[in-house]
Parts: sequence; C-alpha cells; structure tokens
Amino acid sequence: DKPAPAGGYSVDVSFADGTAGSPGDYTGNTQSVFFPEGASSAQVAVPIFNDDFVEGDETFTAIIDPIAADGVRRGARNSTNVIIIDDEFIEVNFDPTSYEVNEEDDIATLIIVADRPSSEPYTVNVVASDGTAEDPIDYIGGIFLANFSAGDTTTTVTIPIIGDDIGECTEVFMAQLELPSGIPTPATATPGTPSPFSYSPKYRIGSKDMATIKINDTDPIIVNFDHSSYVVSEGDTISITLFASGNFSIPFNVSLGTSQSPDDYKIMGSPILFTPGNTSFSFMLEALADNIKETDETYSLS
Repeated sequence: DKPAPAGGYSVDVSFADGTAGSPGDYTGNTQSVFFPEGASSAQVAVPIFNDDFVEGDETFTAIIDPIAADGVRRGARNSTNVIIIDDEFIEVNFDPTSYEVNEEDDIATLIIVADRPSSEPYTVNVVASDGTAEDPIDYIGGIFLANFSAGDTTTTVTIPIIGDDIGECTEVFMAQLELPSGIPTPATATPGTPSPFSYSPKYRIGSKDMATIKINDTDPIIVNFDHSSYVVSEGDTISITLFASGNFSIPFNVSLGTSQSPDDYKIMGSPILFTPGNTSFSFMLEALADNIKETDETYSLS
C-alpha cells in the first residue's frame, strides 16, 4: 500500500491446488518476488499448461507467505483464486446419419459419437419428429436422452417403432441433436475473463446433427382371382374379379400379363386400381368372335 523503502524487499508467493493441480495444469513452485525501491507493485508469472482434455474450468490459489522484512507485513487480501479457463469442447454428432428399420424390428437404434472423451458424464437431447411417419402411429416421438459416461466417445438411443398390419409405403421420421435446456451455444472463451459457461464439461453439437430413419413396411398385400378358371363363348363377355387380402393405406395398380395373342380376346376396364377401403376390383373380358372353325382355346391371365 506504499512504495518500497530503500534497498527494496522480497516476498514469497506459494500456491495451493484447487481443481487444478501442479504440475499437470500449472507450475506451483514457490516464487520470490522482489519489490525494488519505490515500487508498490510486482508481478508473478505462473506457467499454465495447455492440453487437449475437456475438463472444465479449474482453479488454484496463490498465497503471499509471511514476510520477514522489517516494516512489511501481509495485508488482509493475502491470497487470490486463479481460474484456468478450459478452451476445449467436445463435439457431438450422429454417425451414421441415415438408418433403415423394418416395422417388426420394434426399435430404431441411433448412434451418437463424441470427438474426444470427457472426464465427466454429460447428456445430449435427441428430438424425434415426424416426416412421412407419424408419432404415435408409426413410432414414438419426443425427447430422448443420449448419456455419455466419463471416458465414453459413443452412446446410443433407442426409439420405439410401432408395427401394424397395414400395407403402406416406406415412411421416414427425423432425429435432431440438441443441447439440454439451459446450456448455451458454445463460443470461444476470452483469455483473462471469467468463463461464460457454468457447466462442465463443455460440449457442442457438430454439423451432423440430423438423422433420417426409414421404416420399411413388411405387410404383404396378396391379390388373387376370384376363380382359378373361367369359361366364355366366342362373342361373349365375362366378369373377372380380383381380391386383395390385407389392409393397405395407399392406392396401388395391378398389371395383367397374358400368355396368348390378344387376337382372341380383349380386356376391358383396366387399369386395375385398388384404393384404400376397397379390396376388390372387377373387369370385363370379351372373347372375340371369328369365322374360323377351331377347337376350344385357352389363355392365361396372371
């Protein structure tokens, strides 16, 4: 609180570990600090060690030791806490970002990876939302927790898949990585200023933050003729009906293949289109007349 007297004096500064440790995080050797004559301040340079570990902000304490110089004593503020701001972040992503499951699989397992381990556990949210698949008809949506234990670089989340007996197209839903509520989007900490982050470890969401999950339908739709054979005279027509077994939520077409020349018959009423709620479709087949004496003929539809 006043300039040093003639000849100056020295004080010793020692250090005590907090969450930071010497020599791993800083050099904690006791230092002698000299105040030359007339000086009222002096600096202590403490080496700080940088590393690649995500460990959160850490602290140690600098302490002015008892002073032996005549007329010099320690003041009330004879210790101070030093914060070492951790500037490493864990980056979390989906890997892979595309998944494919069948309805009967019951779950979709998503893989979330971190680019480095942490010394502490932490959690990332996985938010599942509709695409063409709908919650809760095709899957269970909402927020799922991806929990990383200390040292982990991979974890998984399972999302329930809802099976049914309805024939439908492949459907998709999305999963998004998000930071839990209350955790800010990380920015670069400014050296010499208090850390803007109150949580540890520090982590952020990477560029692969969105995953697409395809749900394949495995419910077959079986189409049959109403009879295995039909008889029709030349010049007459006959009604043929197709039946679709199983439920379906989308319209679909059925194409008929034939094994004979169309000179003997003509199919009327195509295209054959089944729509949801209608499990049968009828069309007419005409046996074309000619003046040729011939035996009975057969042809196949499939």
